[in-house]
Amino acid sequence: MNHLSVQRAADPTSLPGWDQLGANASFYACARWLAYADVASGASSEYLVTRANDLTIAALSIHRLDGGFGAEYNPAIAIPDACLSSNAVLIGGYRGYRSSVLKASRADVSAAVTRTIDEGVRDAEWWWPHLTFHDASFLQRAFAAEGRDTSLNFIGVDHSVRSRASFESHVTHLPSKQRRTNARREHSIARELGIRVKRLRLAECWDSLVPLLAGVEAKYGNNPELARLRRLVRLQAEHLDDIAMVFGCEDTEGRLIGFSLCYRGANELALRIVGFDYDHLRGGEYSLVAIYEPLVYAAEHGIRNVHLGIDSDEAKVRRGSVLEPLWAVSSHGESAHAASVARARSIAAGLPEREAAALLGAVESALGYRQ
Repeated sequence: MNHLSVQRAADPTSLPGWDQLGANASFYACARWLAYADVASGASSEYLVTRANDLTIAALSIHRLDGGFGAEYNPAIAIPDACLSSNAVLIGGYRGYRSSVLKASRADVSAAVTRTIDEGVRDAEWWWPHLTFHDASFLQRAFAAEGRDTSLNFIGVDHSVRSRASFESHVTHLPSKQRRTNARREHSIARELGIRVKRLRLAECWDSLVPLLAGVEAKYGNNPELARLRRLVRLQAEHLDDIAMVFGCEDTEGRLIGFSLCYRGANELALRIVGFDYDHLRGGEYSLVAIYEPLVYAAEHGIRNVHLGIDSDEAKVRRGSVLEPLWAVSSHGESAHAASVARARSIAAGLPEREAAALLGAVESALGYRQ
């Protein structure tokens, strides 16, 4: 291993090489998104890169829980059976429910990653949620090589879809005749009703999105406070407009009745939020703005993947998404295998049979689980 040096900053956009390491990583690991999240939340974060011979070979974000993060980022709530402290240092971001290990492709990078973590947490208990199994197992191997134990727990699933050249191309790749028939019917009904989707610039339409976002928040039992939502969307327009794309759904009267807000990463289009005017929906609007139109846009721009995020599992898989099990790695606590499998079974209960079996098989295989 060459001589390593660690650089720190309060803003990841000021650190060299961050996004080069993240070229194939989640959009939610990119410097622009992380910097925006800190502005929006006022969180106390620290960003580190480790360099060897003037090359950045590892990058890391550190966040200290101060009540400003959601329950999914509090280990005592998200994975209670792991017995982690709610004050454990959070690694890897706190908005987006997806994280990535940012590292160079070189044989000696494991030691650089563990050193970066050690420098960031300063002997504190830590946890790193929302990782793919590939990244989670890399972390475990890296620490095991130094004789250090870590814990692994299944935390949930998210969704992505491979972009195709057209809607019809996407449909032909759906795994069953029934799903193909349903998708075509859903798409054709929306078109027959005169529903149109326009591509809009976030900076020019953000204020009109707020009431529709409030409609979704209210439907799912969240607080639809307009001032809070207006600030959230306005800040995204101010900080991320140049990488944003809004898919706006209009009815025959030109009324905006639905939208999705997506962000362009190096290799993925990330669906961030949706909003709807439920009093004026007629059918098919969700799938148009949240899945089908983003897929076509991604294909047009050479983007390989559309990341759909967490929740609405059945609706997403029936329209072509692929489930990705997500994991948490931690320095302390327990690998609560039985609880992880129980969590997977709870999610699988709401999935079609094919995807339910695949999820359970992936989780049990990853844990080497035997009942």
